[in-house]
Amino acid sequence: MEPPAAARGRPADSAFLTVKSSPSASYETTGELPFKGLKKAIAEADRVHAGALPYTDRYLTIRSGGQSSVWQVGRDGRLYNAESGERLQLAGEWTDKLKQYADEMSRKHYGELVDWTEARQAISVKSTVTLIDLETGLSFRAQRRAGRHHADAQPVTKEDTKVMKQIYNDKWSWKRRAVLIRHGDRLYAASMHGMPHGGDGIPDNGFSGHFCIHFRNSTTHGSKARDPEHQLMVHKASGRLEEYVRSLGPQELADAFIAAVHLQQHHMLGLFFKSSRSPEYVRLMEEVRPLISLRPIQQKKEISQEATGWAAEIPAEVQIERAGRKAVRHKLLFRMHRDAAGSWVLAGVEGLANGKP
Repeated sequence: MEPPAAARGRPADSAFLTVKSSPSASYETTGELPFKGLKKAIAEADRVHAGALPYTDRYLTIRSGGQSSVWQVGRDGRLYNAESGERLQLAGEWTDKLKQYADEMSRKHYGELVDWTEARQAISVKSTVTLIDLETGLSFRAQRRAGRHHADAQPVTKEDTKVMKQIYNDKWSWKRRAVLIRHGDRLYAASMHGMPHGGDGIPDNGFSGHFCIHFRNSTTHGSKARDPEHQLMVHKASGRLEEYVRSLGPQELADAFIAAVHLQQHHMLGLFFKSSRSPEYVRLMEEVRPLISLRPIQQKKEISQEATGWAAEIPAEVQIERAGRKAVRHKLLFRMHRDAAGSWVLAGVEGLANGKP
């Protein structure tokens, strides 16, 4: 992995931590570690086979002698080498320090996870906010115009519209994106799409219609149901994506997986499996990378009851689109079980390749 952008140009001998929502994100928070001795501890540490690599948004970069090495930092503060699959056996004090410092940086990098009931009161109609795209770091201003179950908003000026369209590669899209909402002295976790639709209200802003902003537990205006894609992006924007995925029941987990593939959030798919180094996960990644769209044929109704048992099979009918080919219907079968902590994880997904699970 290349050193994070903020790390380049730093002193020849330094150690610093970076938090960013995906390996390819340009928006990142980086800080030089305020304690000495870490480089020596890493050089002298034993290396053991990790078995499974954790999902992480934290990276430690060591610069020494003109060379850079990048380590993944787990939520527990442990260090991992993604290429070799090794884990460093650091002394407990170093692990605790890394975790504490990384947790502090994460709180600065992400937004508050608040329910829509709180967000709608804090961000009243006609309020102007700043949206920050969590991947690119691009930002623009928008005004909340309406919305009972989520916020309907519009860019304030033509320049704001231009930046918003730039975030979507100059093509309006319904694809959801994780965003931070700055309002006053608070920073909220949210999700937006990039498609002008419906009523207009701000003249001469170059945006014909409005776009939608969702928060935790907000719903669509039509179905009055939570949108799996928006909820996935909201939790990504909060830095609590792993916690969210671990809390899902079987049907919700299948819906979230479809949402992640459709949004091409491939970096987060390891969260759905017990191990990102399992043969099932490796095979699945080969099947999902060529897909440009994966949508459920009919949105499932939300399941409120607790899932029971230790294994489940969830069927789903989806529409799959690959580059240069027509969209086709496939039937999928999600096989899943509970892990040692009681969370539901995928054992495999059948039918993505040929539609015949």
